[in-house]
Amino acid sequence: MRMPSSSTAAPRIRTLAVLLVAVSLLSGGCARNFTEFMDTLGSMVGVCDSNGRIPEAEQDPPPPARKPAATQRTAPPQSGTTKPENGGTKPPAGVSGRILADSVQRYFGVRYVWGGTTPKGFDCSGLVYYVCKQHGLILPRTSKEQANAGRAVARGNLRPGDLVFFGRTSSGPVDHVGIYIGSDTYVHAPNPELPVMKTRLSDNSFVKDGVRHIFQGKYVTARRVAE
Repeated sequence: MRMPSSSTAAPRIRTLAVLLVAVSLLSGGCARNFTEFMDTLGSMVGVCDSNGRIPEAEQDPPPPARKPAATQRTAPPQSGTTKPENGGTKPPAGVSGRILADSVQRYFGVRYVWGGTTPKGFDCSGLVYYVCKQHGLILPRTSKEQANAGRAVARGNLRPGDLVFFGRTSSGPVDHVGIYIGSDTYVHAPNPELPVMKTRLSDNSFVKDGVRHIFQGKYVTARRVAE
Protein backbone atom coordinates (compact mmCIF):
# COMPACT_ATOMS: atom_id res chain seq x y z
CA MET A 1 0.00 0.00 0.00
CA ARG A 2 1.33 3.40 -0.98
CA MET A 3 1.40 5.78 1.98
CA PRO A 4 0.42 9.42 1.40
CA SER A 5 3.17 11.95 1.70
CA SER A 6 3.41 14.11 4.83
CA SER A 7 2.35 17.16 2.78
CA THR A 8 -1.03 15.57 1.92
CA ALA A 9 -1.59 13.44 5.03
CA ALA A 10 -2.05 16.35 7.43
CA PRO A 11 -4.97 18.00 5.56
CA ARG A 12 -6.72 14.62 5.22
CA ILE A 13 -6.39 13.85 8.95
CA ARG A 14 -7.72 17.31 9.78
CA THR A 15 -10.68 16.86 7.46
CA LEU A 16 -11.50 13.48 9.06
CA ALA A 17 -11.33 15.00 12.53
CA VAL A 18 -13.68 17.79 11.52
CA LEU A 19 -16.21 15.31 10.14
CA LEU A 20 -16.08 13.21 13.31
CA VAL A 21 -16.65 16.25 15.49
CA ALA A 22 -19.55 17.34 13.27
CA VAL A 23 -21.22 13.99 13.50
CA SER A 24 -20.77 13.98 17.24
CA LEU A 25 -22.31 17.43 17.60
CA LEU A 26 -25.31 16.67 15.42
CA SER A 27 -26.02 13.30 16.98
CA GLY A 28 -25.68 14.71 20.48
CA GLY A 29 -28.10 17.56 19.86
CA CYS A 30 -25.47 20.16 20.61
CA ALA A 31 -26.27 22.14 17.44
CA ARG A 32 -29.82 23.56 17.49
CA ASN A 33 -29.70 24.70 13.88
CA PHE A 34 -27.41 24.85 10.94
CA THR A 35 -26.08 28.35 11.73
CA GLU A 36 -25.12 27.36 15.26
CA PHE A 37 -23.49 24.28 13.86
CA MET A 38 -21.43 26.30 11.43
CA ASP A 39 -20.46 28.82 14.13
CA THR A 40 -19.27 26.05 16.38
CA LEU A 41 -17.49 24.23 13.61
CA GLY A 42 -15.87 27.46 12.36
CA SER A 43 -14.63 28.38 15.82
CA MET A 44 -13.09 24.94 16.19
CA VAL A 45 -11.28 24.67 12.89
CA GLY A 46 -10.85 28.36 12.09
CA VAL A 47 -11.97 28.05 8.46
CA CYS A 48 -15.55 29.50 8.45
CA ASP A 49 -16.95 32.96 9.14
CA SER A 50 -20.10 33.65 11.22
CA ASN A 51 -22.36 33.11 8.18
CA GLY A 52 -20.95 29.71 7.39
CA ARG A 53 -18.89 30.93 4.42
CA ILE A 54 -15.32 29.87 3.89
CA PRO A 55 -13.35 33.12 3.64
CA GLU A 56 -10.92 33.70 0.82
CA ALA A 57 -7.29 33.33 1.65
CA GLU A 58 -5.51 36.59 2.35
CA GLN A 59 -2.55 37.38 0.20
CA ASP A 60 0.26 39.79 0.71
CA PRO A 61 -0.19 42.87 -1.45
CA PRO A 62 2.03 42.79 -4.53
CA PRO A 63 5.18 44.85 -4.23
CA PRO A 64 4.89 48.31 -5.84
CA ALA A 65 6.04 48.43 -9.42
CA ARG A 66 9.54 49.76 -9.71
CA LYS A 67 9.78 52.85 -11.86
CA PRO A 68 12.65 52.82 -14.33
CA ALA A 69 15.44 55.10 -13.32
CA ALA A 70 15.19 58.45 -15.03
CA THR A 71 17.85 59.03 -17.60
CA GLN A 72 19.29 62.48 -18.10
CA ARG A 73 19.71 63.52 -21.69
CA THR A 74 22.62 65.68 -22.51
CA ALA A 75 22.95 67.63 -25.71
CA PRO A 76 25.85 66.54 -27.88
CA PRO A 77 28.76 68.95 -27.76
CA GLN A 78 28.89 71.42 -30.61
CA SER A 79 32.12 72.19 -32.29
CA GLY A 80 33.45 75.63 -33.15
CA THR A 81 32.06 78.05 -30.60
CA THR A 82 31.01 78.11 -26.96
CA LYS A 83 28.19 80.07 -25.37
CA PRO A 84 29.04 82.56 -22.60
CA GLU A 85 26.59 83.47 -19.87
CA ASN A 86 25.75 86.90 -21.27
CA GLY A 87 24.61 85.75 -24.71
CA GLY A 88 26.26 85.16 -28.05
CA THR A 89 29.35 82.98 -28.47
CA LYS A 90 33.03 83.31 -27.81
CA PRO A 91 35.07 83.69 -30.98
CA PRO A 92 37.30 80.85 -32.12
CA ALA A 93 40.99 81.24 -31.40
CA GLY A 94 42.66 83.76 -33.66
CA VAL A 95 39.59 85.98 -34.26
CA SER A 96 40.36 89.52 -33.13
CA GLY A 97 38.49 92.78 -33.10
CA ARG A 98 40.75 94.05 -35.85
CA ILE A 99 39.58 91.22 -38.11
CA LEU A 100 35.95 92.24 -37.55
CA ALA A 101 36.79 95.89 -38.23
CA ASP A 102 38.52 95.03 -41.51
CA SER A 103 35.78 92.64 -42.57
CA VAL A 104 32.87 95.07 -42.12
CA GLN A 105 34.50 97.58 -44.49
CA ARG A 106 34.05 95.16 -47.40
CA TYR A 107 30.35 95.97 -47.43
CA PHE A 108 30.41 99.72 -48.00
CA GLY A 109 27.58 100.64 -50.35
CA VAL A 110 25.38 97.59 -49.73
CA ARG A 111 21.79 98.77 -49.64
CA TYR A 112 19.68 98.84 -46.49
CA VAL A 113 17.01 96.11 -46.26
CA TRP A 114 14.93 95.80 -43.13
CA GLY A 115 15.57 92.32 -41.68
CA GLY A 116 18.43 91.74 -44.14
CA THR A 117 21.32 89.53 -43.07
CA THR A 118 23.20 88.99 -46.37
CA PRO A 119 25.24 91.11 -48.79
CA LYS A 120 22.06 91.46 -50.86
CA GLY A 121 20.87 93.85 -48.16
CA PHE A 122 21.47 94.55 -44.46
CA ASP A 123 19.76 96.26 -41.62
CA CYS A 124 21.99 97.50 -38.78
CA SER A 125 21.99 94.36 -36.62
CA GLY A 126 21.93 92.12 -39.69
CA LEU A 127 25.24 93.62 -40.82
CA VAL A 128 26.84 92.99 -37.42
CA TYR A 129 25.36 89.51 -37.23
CA TYR A 130 26.65 88.59 -40.71
CA VAL A 131 30.19 89.94 -40.24
CA CYS A 132 30.63 88.18 -36.92
CA LYS A 133 29.18 84.92 -38.21
CA GLN A 134 31.72 84.85 -41.06
CA HIS A 135 34.40 84.43 -38.39
CA GLY A 136 32.60 81.82 -36.27
CA LEU A 137 31.16 84.32 -33.80
CA ILE A 138 27.40 83.79 -33.42
CA LEU A 139 25.57 86.77 -31.92
CA PRO A 140 21.88 87.30 -31.16
CA ARG A 141 19.95 88.71 -34.09
CA THR A 142 18.65 92.11 -32.86
CA SER A 143 20.57 95.16 -31.68
CA LYS A 144 18.78 95.04 -28.32
CA GLU A 145 19.97 91.47 -27.74
CA GLN A 146 23.44 92.15 -29.14
CA ALA A 147 23.83 94.86 -26.51
CA ASN A 148 24.13 92.03 -23.94
CA ALA A 149 26.77 90.05 -25.83
CA GLY A 150 30.46 90.09 -24.88
CA ARG A 151 31.50 92.51 -22.15
CA ALA A 152 30.89 96.19 -21.57
CA VAL A 153 33.55 98.66 -22.71
CA ALA A 154 33.89 102.30 -21.73
CA ARG A 155 33.64 104.77 -24.59
CA GLY A 156 37.17 106.00 -23.91
CA ASN A 157 38.56 102.45 -24.22
CA LEU A 158 37.09 101.49 -27.59
CA ARG A 159 39.13 99.26 -29.89
CA PRO A 160 38.55 98.26 -33.53
CA GLY A 161 35.90 95.54 -33.68
CA ASP A 162 33.93 96.73 -30.65
CA LEU A 163 30.18 97.06 -31.13
CA VAL A 164 28.72 100.53 -30.55
CA PHE A 165 25.04 100.97 -29.72
CA PHE A 166 22.63 103.87 -30.10
CA GLY A 167 19.10 104.84 -29.13
CA ARG A 168 16.72 107.77 -29.28
CA THR A 169 18.25 108.96 -26.00
CA SER A 170 21.64 108.32 -24.42
CA SER A 171 19.98 106.20 -21.71
CA GLY A 172 18.38 103.87 -24.25
CA PRO A 173 16.67 101.68 -25.07
CA VAL A 174 19.05 100.45 -27.76
CA ASP A 175 17.68 100.39 -31.31
CA HIS A 176 20.79 100.70 -33.51
CA VAL A 177 24.29 99.17 -33.73
CA GLY A 178 27.51 99.50 -35.69
CA ILE A 179 31.11 98.20 -35.61
CA TYR A 180 33.84 100.54 -34.48
CA ILE A 181 36.86 100.54 -36.85
CA GLY A 182 39.11 103.01 -35.03
CA SER A 183 39.99 106.69 -35.54
CA ASP A 184 36.66 107.88 -34.09
CA THR A 185 34.75 106.02 -36.83
CA TYR A 186 32.22 103.20 -36.99
CA VAL A 187 30.50 101.35 -39.85
CA HIS A 188 26.76 100.71 -39.90
CA ALA A 189 23.64 100.31 -42.04
CA PRO A 190 21.82 103.53 -41.09
CA ASN A 191 18.34 103.44 -42.65
CA PRO A 192 16.44 102.73 -45.90
CA GLU A 193 17.71 106.02 -47.39
CA LEU A 194 21.38 105.25 -46.87
CA PRO A 195 23.63 102.22 -47.68
CA VAL A 196 26.28 100.71 -45.43
CA MET A 197 28.64 103.55 -44.60
CA LYS A 198 31.02 104.95 -42.02
CA THR A 199 30.13 107.65 -39.51
CA ARG A 200 32.16 109.75 -37.10
CA LEU A 201 31.47 108.67 -33.55
CA SER A 202 32.26 111.89 -31.67
CA ASP A 203 29.45 113.91 -33.26
CA ASN A 204 27.61 111.12 -35.12
CA SER A 205 28.11 112.87 -38.43
CA PHE A 206 28.70 111.55 -41.94
CA VAL A 207 29.34 113.05 -45.35
CA LYS A 208 26.99 112.53 -48.28
CA ASP A 209 27.45 114.23 -51.66
CA GLY A 210 30.05 116.50 -50.13
CA VAL A 211 27.70 117.63 -47.36
CA ARG A 212 28.08 116.59 -43.72
CA HIS A 213 24.94 115.25 -42.09
CA ILE A 214 24.16 114.32 -38.50
CA PHE A 215 22.87 110.86 -37.69
CA GLN A 216 20.06 111.25 -35.13
CA GLY A 217 20.92 108.26 -32.90
CA LYS A 218 22.42 108.90 -29.45
CA TYR A 219 25.37 106.83 -28.20
CA VAL A 220 24.29 104.43 -25.42
CA THR A 221 26.99 101.81 -24.79
CA ALA A 222 29.64 99.55 -26.32
CA ARG A 223 30.43 95.83 -26.07
CA ARG A 224 33.57 93.86 -26.88
CA VAL A 225 32.85 90.48 -28.47
CA ALA A 226 36.36 89.72 -29.77
CA GLU A 227 39.73 90.61 -28.25
